[in-house]
Amino acid sequence: MKKVISLFIVLLSLVSLTACKNKISTIKILEETIPQVINVNEVEASLNQIKFEVIMEKGDVTVEQVTKSMLSEEDFNKLSTPGMYTIIINYQDFKASLTLNIDDPNAYSVKVIYPNGEPVTSGVTVQWCTGDICLLPVAVNNAGVAYNELEDSKSYYIHIDGIPSGYTYDPNAYTTNKDNKKVEIKLIALNELSGEGTLDNPYVVSENAVTVTYDAQGVLGVKFYSFTPSEAGTYSIKSLAVDKLALNAIDPYIGFLGSVETDIAKSDVSGNVDSKVNINFNHTFTAEAGVTYRFIVFVTSATKYPASFDIVISK
Repeated sequence: MKKVISLFIVLLSLVSLTACKNKISTIKILEETIPQVINVNEVEASLNQIKFEVIMEKGDVTVEQVTKSMLSEEDFNKLSTPGMYTIIINYQDFKASLTLNIDDPNAYSVKVIYPNGEPVTSGVTVQWCTGDICLLPVAVNNAGVAYNELEDSKSYYIHIDGIPSGYTYDPNAYTTNKDNKKVEIKLIALNELSGEGTLDNPYVVSENAVTVTYDAQGVLGVKFYSFTPSEAGTYSIKSLAVDKLALNAIDPYIGFLGSVETDIAKSDVSGNVDSKVNINFNHTFTAEAGVTYRFIVFVTSATKYPASFDIVISK
């Protein structure tokens, strides 16, 4: 009988100890310890920099360090390729997720972003070109970045394709070389045109870009535009015709009429640079808020018609 009582007391003590044990309630990743970018060649060391809180049911908190063993093999293998990945940390049957940006600092890369800075995560392809040769296009990954291994002895200009509807970009603005391997391309919002493009009913444009199409060359195809800024300042009117390896080589021309002039023979043509150097125009002017300014644009030459290109207005 004494043995039975003793065994009962031991069992009761174990139950009491279990009931008093301070169990884990949850784990929480410390966001400030996550590196903004992780070198693809230093993944394991970078993981060790990340810390998480272990929060107990009684309120006690300890801080632990992430280790490779806390990741599944599948999640860890993901991190061997540049991109943006969400992985799961496992700690004593508790889980927490975190997102990591893996980069290859030695590769050439192009990141494509929307005007608000968010990455374009699918659909866009990037081509690096040199001379008359363009390399095969590379798709952006889920971080909006395309990577390529290129020869450091050359310089490259960059074209992109598959741009989301409602956006464009400057196809002549981006180049890269061994001293500038990381390029970021910001898309430009496209606006709809209104009006007829005539003197009495010009196309009404605003800041950002519009796509324009011409069916005839020279003054026979001239179109009128009007722009009324909401804020005073210095503005630029720029054409974005492709100047290298264009499928349709277009040479646009601008005449700025200002707020009063209507005679196109008296327009300001200073925005047109030497076509041997740059086919595109770029006219800058100082504007007052609420005042309407007019300008004309025509095409001096094109491989074929209709000829389409973008015009962007920016402050």
